[in-house]
Amino acid sequence: MNKTKKSRRLLIVFVAALIVAGAGVYIFIDNTTVCLTPYTVYSTKLPDEFAGYKIALISDFHNSYFYDQIISRLKQASPDLILLAGDMVHINHDNYDNTMALLSALPSIAPTYMVYGNHDAWYPDNKTLQREIEKTGVVWLVNRQLPIERGNSKIYLYGMNDPFVKDHEIASSKAVADMLETLKTARDPGTFSVLLMHRANLFAYMNDNLYDLVLAGHIHGGLVRLPFIGGLLSSELVWFPNYDKGIYTKKGSKMVVTVGCDYDLSRIRVFNGPEVVLVTLQK
Repeated sequence: MNKTKKSRRLLIVFVAALIVAGAGVYIFIDNTTVCLTPYTVYSTKLPDEFAGYKIALISDFHNSYFYDQIISRLKQASPDLILLAGDMVHINHDNYDNTMALLSALPSIAPTYMVYGNHDAWYPDNKTLQREIEKTGVVWLVNRQLPIERGNSKIYLYGMNDPFVKDHEIASSKAVADMLETLKTARDPGTFSVLLMHRANLFAYMNDNLYDLVLAGHIHGGLVRLPFIGGLLSSELVWFPNYDKGIYTKKGSKMVVTVGCDYDLSRIRVFNGPEVVLVTLQK
């Protein structure tokens, strides 16, 4: 082999090694850095006193070690309200110390409310978990509505419990149909209303019970995200899932979906780093 060919091959190997190393560094940083993702939601129904109101959304924490980063991001953002869309623990983990470290800190930043995700609902010692979370000052918002007041005005916050079904069972589930019917009767159509739920894919089945703002997670952003395509695989292994990340509109209702903030070496994120979402309400 002449020197020119040998040098060319060495150069190709060197460049390929640089690309692989660079990709590895990027993926590592992408998987271990929690970002704050801002959205602004506009509504003519919003009371004037709630213009500029900030809601932080956290979902799919799964007892990861990101609690210190999340606390830091939220202290900087100064939200008026913190909402947890479930899956704060992992069903296969006995330990949830990181979750408790996070939840213990949140109520001192802003009032904090939580709904079940499927991992929370199916956790083996669910009752103990619920009692431990209640001690932190985080309020369970399970299938009930409450007013959020600011000055002389109010909006409504409703928390939907997670249905005890797999994603592929949603369309035929009577339990899901009953929950959606309850949502419809609970909503006050004349007042700006926020729905907190775990599964973003339930949005497809909400037709007559649309809240002004829906906040959700569960899809994990599709794990690997491709430009112009979006997420590849949902948390329940559905290819090219809908409602994987961002803001969606349906009949005047807007849903904001977070990719979550878990850390799982068996499901490496690509172009899809963990995040905390900050929604600012405006007229």
